[in-house]
Amino acid sequence: MSKKKKKKTETPEEEIILTPWHSYDSKKIFDELGSEEKGLWEHDVVSRLEKYGHNKLTITEKFKVLKMIAEQFTDFLVLLLIAAGIISIGFGLNHYIHAINDPDILKPTLLEHGEEIIDAIAIFAIVIINAVIGFVQDYRSNQALEKLKEYFEQDVVVIREGKEQIVHSSDLVPGDIVNLEVGDKIPADCRLLKANNFKIDEAPLTGESNPITKNLEIVEEDSRLHERKNMIYSGTTCVYGRGQAIVVETGMRTEMGKIAELTQVKEELTPLQQALDKLGKVLGIIILVICAVVMIVNASLGEPLLESFEVAISLAISAVPEGLPAAIVITLAIGVSKMAKKNTIVSRLPAVETLGSVDYICSDKTGTLTRNEMTVKEVWTMQGKTEIGGSGYLLDGDFTQDGNVIDPKSDNILNQLIETVYHCNNSGVLRNEGKIDIKGDPTEAALVVIGEKAGYTPDMIKERDHEIFFDSDRKRMTTIHVDNGKLFAYMKGSPPVVLTRCNSAMSNGKVEKMTKKLEQEIMDANLEMSTRALRVLAVAYREVPKGYDKENVDEIEDDMVFIGLTGMIDPARPEVKDAIEECRMAGITTVMITGDQQPTAMAVAKEIGIITSEDDLVVNGDEFSLMPDDELKEIIEKIKVYSRMSPKDKYRVVETLQELDHRVACTGDGVNDAPAIKKSDIGVAMGITGTDVTKEVADMVITDDAFNTIVSAVEEGRNIFENMKKFIRYLLSCNFDEIFAVLIVFSIWQEIPFLPLQILFLNLLTDALPALALSFDPYDPELMKRPPRGKQSSFVKDMYVFASIAGIVALACSLGIFLWAFLHYAPNVYGSEHDIGAIGKTFYDWAVLDANNLAQTGEFTMFSTEYWTFLHDQVRHYVVSYSQMLAFIATLSFELWFVFIARNDNQTSLIKSRPFKNKYLIGAVLLSWFLLVGAVYLPSTQAIFTGFKLHTYKITLTDWGAIMAFTLGFCLFAELMRYVFRTRAFKSLVSRFGAADLA
Repeated sequence: MSKKKKKKTETPEEEIILTPWHSYDSKKIFDELGSEEKGLWEHDVVSRLEKYGHNKLTITEKFKVLKMIAEQFTDFLVLLLIAAGIISIGFGLNHYIHAINDPDILKPTLLEHGEEIIDAIAIFAIVIINAVIGFVQDYRSNQALEKLKEYFEQDVVVIREGKEQIVHSSDLVPGDIVNLEVGDKIPADCRLLKANNFKIDEAPLTGESNPITKNLEIVEEDSRLHERKNMIYSGTTCVYGRGQAIVVETGMRTEMGKIAELTQVKEELTPLQQALDKLGKVLGIIILVICAVVMIVNASLGEPLLESFEVAISLAISAVPEGLPAAIVITLAIGVSKMAKKNTIVSRLPAVETLGSVDYICSDKTGTLTRNEMTVKEVWTMQGKTEIGGSGYLLDGDFTQDGNVIDPKSDNILNQLIETVYHCNNSGVLRNEGKIDIKGDPTEAALVVIGEKAGYTPDMIKERDHEIFFDSDRKRMTTIHVDNGKLFAYMKGSPPVVLTRCNSAMSNGKVEKMTKKLEQEIMDANLEMSTRALRVLAVAYREVPKGYDKENVDEIEDDMVFIGLTGMIDPARPEVKDAIEECRMAGITTVMITGDQQPTAMAVAKEIGIITSEDDLVVNGDEFSLMPDDELKEIIEKIKVYSRMSPKDKYRVVETLQELDHRVACTGDGVNDAPAIKKSDIGVAMGITGTDVTKEVADMVITDDAFNTIVSAVEEGRNIFENMKKFIRYLLSCNFDEIFAVLIVFSIWQEIPFLPLQILFLNLLTDALPALALSFDPYDPELMKRPPRGKQSSFVKDMYVFASIAGIVALACSLGIFLWAFLHYAPNVYGSEHDIGAIGKTFYDWAVLDANNLAQTGEFTMFSTEYWTFLHDQVRHYVVSYSQMLAFIATLSFELWFVFIARNDNQTSLIKSRPFKNKYLIGAVLLSWFLLVGAVYLPSTQAIFTGFKLHTYKITLTDWGAIMAFTLGFCLFAELMRYVFRTRAFKSLVSRFGAADLA
């Protein structure tokens, strides 16, 4: 029996048998599959469909819409917001219903008597917006496997019961025999039975940039995928010749199926999502502690337990940063918009921020670092070297010899070479309004281009009389053309092979007999060009006698005249070298992972600066696959180039780097790149050459396929991250001062320094306008000179110290202004019941007016005990309302000043940061001031946002002086703390506690 390898699947009772079909001869294959040259019979097909299933990809974990919707509400911060919203609705409805049932309240309103409901509406709006965006992202991501399944959707010509039939690819079974020709997509993994100049484009599977010539030779059992010349794989395409093959694997057992399995990896949380999840948990703990402390304090003061619970929950809800999710979504959306203008389409919002933490870019070569356009860069003849300018399939570019531009037709040998390759060619280049398409082999298309650069056009092609096709054994191609009644054979191919057919060479403008010296000179030139990773073809021609024997190939291709060598390469993109250097300055390592051969990969890597020293390692797929995990982890950070890599190899590179705590971006265009792209922290697909599968699994698509666009996206990602740090730092610093102020004042004086609507107004204003404006902070060019943050670092944790100190400063400001106003009058108000003569004249006059008006209604007798009690209570109410209003103005004022401090990290002073360069922030602050002034000066809004229900208080210059003194003074103190944070002594102290950055 045959030797077979077994690979266990996740299900213990199932195992996949890996059969080395490439190492079997055709007889053994027919025996193993129970098939024959006439194909299968109908009953065989039916039984095998039952055994193997249809030739389709299956999705192990099918995505469900309801499941995806539910997953949008599992984040801890989102759950916290939902809980806050539900409780707010409960309290709001309770207060509003009580107001409706209270006969003393004539026209109850939600804004005044159920304000918690408004807060809840804002919270739920934010939650729903986040959920919708997240759902759309997840739904699009799950379409990748559906796109991958399209590779199996086609009709196929098969031989069954000795006759050709057309069947759907999904009905193919092992043992079916299929006929294939140019343009056909390979429907399953097959072993070739017949091959006539058969070439396959394996780029979607292996990343190989050139078509692969297939043959029937048996290959060793342990050979790698790209070495199996007798195998063809599903998802690849026939680009040349014809072939017949027998199906050996279908569905998920194919190489494409294995890729599908790898793409079904679970997506990990981005750094931002991880940090926000931790933040949500920390906030949850803080809020629970607040609830517990407030309840204990209230209960100890004799308040009813239920009311104590309501007060505690209300205060805790106000601590939830409602604006944080909205600010994050808007910041990311702004980043997406900016990146779209820079040729980058982002499919997952969190990916924008993740870019800022990338420290490894695993880049594909073809099309990303290079142009994916074969270009003839030089021609060598016995006369010397001719350099050819231009790149790709454009017609720009001069012919130069020794630095001088020449007319190629003025050089007889050069002109003969160009005429030969232009005729010995089955390709073409189609140009239409800026769009370029090639027809046929890219290598041949590059030869067409140099002909067109020299002035040749399709109508100048001489009549073709015969063609001897290229194959992997002959390694050459010959065409015969009619020219003025004569016949000429034009040949191109591998230099050593072509030389064996040449008895003479063109030298010094004439044909000379081939000598050992000339032969050595040609081979030396070939070697020199090859070491520069040029793909070298030799060119020859001869006159063929009329009446030649078309079947006698050796006679036709004998006694050829050597003309010269052509050297071509897929050139590096001109901007890539600078982009890689910029990455290096930013602490980002760039490595190349390609399916191409090692010499070509090394040459490109050295040219663009990926390989810069002798310590940089280059590994090919054969070495890589045999390398143990422990050894790989030891050297992987020194490896800069990976060649001849399979999809599984590329996946393993990404996985290993992630295990070493690197954040990895991975690029690609073929289906073979999809698993690694999905596994990486940031998957980047190519927009021009990328397959639909790759684009769907990727986090972002580069529309111009250029590496420097990825670098621009990283810059934008870093800027977005910095802006998010700014508003999170701001919100953490300013979201808890009101709660602790309420707790302290209520515990001592049984008064509250803020009304519920004032807290709501503060939260909505500071959590919205200034915080969102920080999202628009301009880009700092110094960002790309800093190393990326570590994978284990938590930017939220690192700013806790500053946020705590800033929170204490904000609390001191809020509490200080309240106590300044309250204690100025409190001794008179809280002294003897009638000792209120020294109270502020305005408040006393208001209280007397209220008492007299009520006395006239008959509620009590003028100057009675009830009269003086009511007067005393009214004065106390106005004093508290006055103190609350000043605290309200001061707190918001402080936060509007403090936003300019919070936008800087500890390394930058307020002045050096150019605080007024963000015009959106200036506008947000001015608008917030406008809303604040309107809230406290307009009689209608003052009645809503303050305790002055019957009268309007005009804030005096003394009041504003106190407010400005408190707010600006405490802001300057906070900036002074920044200076302390920058001192070496403080940094040394903090480092002992493990905090690296207090920004």
